[in-house]
Amino acid sequence: MAQPAYFLPDVLPRGLADALVSQSRCNGEWLALAGATSDLAGRVQSVDIKRIQMDSACEKALTTLIRLSLATPESIEAPLKSENIVLVHARKQPACLDEAPLATSAESSVHTIGGEVSAPTVKRRVEPHFPESARRSMGGGTSVKVTISSIISHDGCVRAANLLMQSPYPEMNGAALQALAQWTFEPGRFHGVPVDVNFNLTVNFLVNR
Repeated sequence: MAQPAYFLPDVLPRGLADALVSQSRCNGEWLALAGATSDLAGRVQSVDIKRIQMDSACEKALTTLIRLSLATPESIEAPLKSENIVLVHARKQPACLDEAPLATSAESSVHTIGGEVSAPTVKRRVEPHFPESARRSMGGGTSVKVTISSIISHDGCVRAANLLMQSPYPEMNGAALQALAQWTFEPGRFHGVPVDVNFNLTVNFLVNR
């Protein structure tokens, strides 16, 4: 899947995202793809959500979160329209959109692991559901890998997921995304301060002989 020109929703004032999701009576679980357009100032102008698994209350809350966000393109030449935005969230998990506390604002950019930036470590791991339809299609003795890029936030949750390598089975890609959304981490650190870091994970679906 092509990398989006920018990710949405983006970070918001602390507590706002969780309050919006809670007040909307959303059950907290969704899986969707979206497109969005922004103006030159980064203000979101339109949102198009292609619902895969999401109730209407969650769709309304998520649209609001996206419209409250500012688009942050990767470069000045990036288009004002972004496609392939993956929207995934697990039940009873925080929305993972809180801005860094003011005390660490100087360290709030997304870091690459290495050097003085330590890698996050897994606190809670959730194995993906193996869709039976994909298992039957694969046959014995075969395996399929799904690789996901993401940001592990300074709070240790998963944000801005994107499929780097997909399987030929759409339901398997969704299962991998939903599992990763439930993982929690001890965050990476820069000079001892928790920071957002880029993180890739490969999920291997194996059918024994």
